[in-house]
Amino acid sequence: MQNKYYPLINSRTVAHLRKQVGNGTLKHSYLLVTPDKSAAADIFMLFALTVNCTGGRGGVNGACFECAECRKILSENHSGVKAYNGKFNTADVNDLIDDLYIRPIDGGFKLYFINNADALLPAVQNKLLKSLEEPPEYVIFFLAAANEDAVLKTVTSRCEKLYETTFDGDTAERILKAEYPDDDFVKNAVLCADGFVDNARTMIEDAAYRKLFYECIEIMNGLKKSGEIINYLFRPAFEKEYFKTTLNILEAMVNATIRGIETGDEKLIFIKDTDVCVLNKYIFLIVVARKKTAFNAVSVSVAENLLMNMLEVKYLCR
Repeated sequence: MQNKYYPLINSRTVAHLRKQVGNGTLKHSYLLVTPDKSAAADIFMLFALTVNCTGGRGGVNGACFECAECRKILSENHSGVKAYNGKFNTADVNDLIDDLYIRPIDGGFKLYFINNADALLPAVQNKLLKSLEEPPEYVIFFLAAANEDAVLKTVTSRCEKLYETTFDGDTAERILKAEYPDDDFVKNAVLCADGFVDNARTMIEDAAYRKLFYECIEIMNGLKKSGEIINYLFRPAFEKEYFKTTLNILEAMVNATIRGIETGDEKLIFIKDTDVCVLNKYIFLIVVARKKTAFNAVSVSVAENLLMNMLEVKYLCR
């Protein structure tokens, strides 16, 4: 279990919370703004571990992951740590408020985590207000939202706001490698998701996405002559249903290949036998194709034009 959370230990949010635990300046209510729901849940778990750890590494040094309190939290059997990662409705608020005033049995705090706070109905958010503003001294609320503007101002004003943006590729890869240790597609998914762990996880688990990814590699490296374009146009990659995703994959591949050429990292070079001049022009062509699809242009026609222009660019840049 330790490996699952390790990549997030040095994130900005966790470091800030660890410092507050260490110097005794914890707040009663937090709002974490992040595009990654699963990362928000993991950050809360690290926070709960740090607050409750009795293994000699609590506070500024983080959690030990091994003491009785840490083991209870990791096994989701700690009475003082309650996480709501799914829907949260009025009945849940009522149950939470009733539970607030029962003093903690395990540890010295009761921590409540509410994910997707930006999806809560206004009535549900309003019902939380008094508890957020004046909770019992042993209570800490931890809310998470992708969209801060969708959370009522009366709620955000009662919370310390924390911000965790997308993760760098190495961190995202470490997070997902802990979950999918034997899956070679993790690096590709992280590349295409651009630091969004949730999106990368979806890609890893989506067989259709994997097929598109490898099909894009085949197209980019197999197309040599204009007469061959017809052989690719009616593949799934260029069907209307998948075309936007295909363009995103192509753009990620091109950007990765540019980085690979510039840094000498062969693992990032998905498009062989090309150079940065060609690849930069590919980016422009993909952007143009994306604009055309936004105006409901026929995907096969846009794809044909894209591939033809790519071949022309490659020829002219020789």
